[in-house]
Amino acid sequence: MERSCGSLASKSGHEGNFLRITGRFRLGEQEQVDWVHFGHLEIGRARRPLMAFVMVLSYSRQIFLRFYFDARIENFLRGHVAAFTAWGGVPRASALGAATYSVTLTSTP
Repeated sequence: MERSCGSLASKSGHEGNFLRITGRFRLGEQEQVDWVHFGHLEIGRARRPLMAFVMVLSYSRQIFLRFYFDARIENFLRGHVAAFTAWGGVPRASALGAATYSVTLTSTP
């Protein structure tokens, strides 16, 4: 992901702070998510930011990428729903990019 997004971001002139996956994870244990800024798009008279929602499964390193015109919470949640739908499930934990915390989902057996 870093190579792919880093290459695109470099071409657009915007370097990003990309996710670094470290450690060992079990299948379905964790995903990591963040936004990457890809510059701006001119749409008519409007200048809109181009933001990439990026989610990576920590075990398989599989990438989900979706572009939005902003990084508002509504699109953050839409990105999650789309990724979980595409993958057919929800990991137990979520590591949020540069955030210093993570959200753990609890499940009942």
